[in-house]
Amino acid sequence: MNSYTSNYNPYQQTSYGGNAAPDGGGFMQGGGFGSPGMGGSPGSGGRTRSANTLRPVTIKQILDAQQPHPDADFRIDNADIGQITFVAAIRNVSLQSTNVTFRMEDGTGLLEAKQWLDAGAEGAGGNKFEGWTDTYARVTGQLKSFGQRRHVSVSHIRQVTDMHEVLYHLLEATSVHLYFTRGPHQPTSANQAAAGAGGQQAYGHNPLDAQLAGYNLSPALRQIMAVIHAAPDTNEGIHVRNLVQMCPPGLVPDMGEAIEQLMGEGLLYTTIDDEHVKSTVQT
Repeated sequence: MNSYTSNYNPYQQTSYGGNAAPDGGGFMQGGGFGSPGMGGSPGSGGRTRSANTLRPVTIKQILDAQQPHPDADFRIDNADIGQITFVAAIRNVSLQSTNVTFRMEDGTGLLEAKQWLDAGAEGAGGNKFEGWTDTYARVTGQLKSFGQRRHVSVSHIRQVTDMHEVLYHLLEATSVHLYFTRGPHQPTSANQAAAGAGGQQAYGHNPLDAQLAGYNLSPALRQIMAVIHAAPDTNEGIHVRNLVQMCPPGLVPDMGEAIEQLMGEGLLYTTIDDEHVKSTVQT
């Protein structure tokens, strides 16, 4: 854990995470951000739904969570939270008669997580957490506050052995933060083209559509033009092979014939060879 500690940087980079070791996200199937499992639209998230959500967060987000009054749900990004999950390094494990307290940090903040012990369970507490100090773990639970101090009441904790999960969690927590603060992701023209959103309707608000308004092009040809304009703008243009890969399968029966039609309309021309084409349309 020396590399983690040496790169440690106190917690002030962003509202959703710092620039040290990230606090990985789900590694969970289904229920990504924006799915029904997230519960609610940006800026909403009613109390009746928050208990059924599982939100990936960083420790800084937990510490910054708002609680309008003592009986209210905690809120992050103006949305109520129920169950939360985070990934962090365990810096200390303290075993008491009723609970195990984990001192955890993820490069964005420090927090205690408490797992209450079932006194009647065989081997409750025991040696289960020996050797967990200075390892990563994923925690799932609920944010609690007692005596002006916050902690997470743990419903599940497990060690993280794949460092990809640590990185993944930061990305997922960031994605969810952006969903609630900026709204659902709006596909760009390139994504729409690649996903098969065809025709004038798909590009009605795109400058390219206005430029092509005077041409009698099929939806498929308009889509090809959109893909070409979404590709990096270079002097060589786009290779036909790359164009085929970027277009939805089966968009046109013959890409070569489609290119010939567009060249016939004066919309495309070849550059360094017959396999590279570039648009004549300025947007």
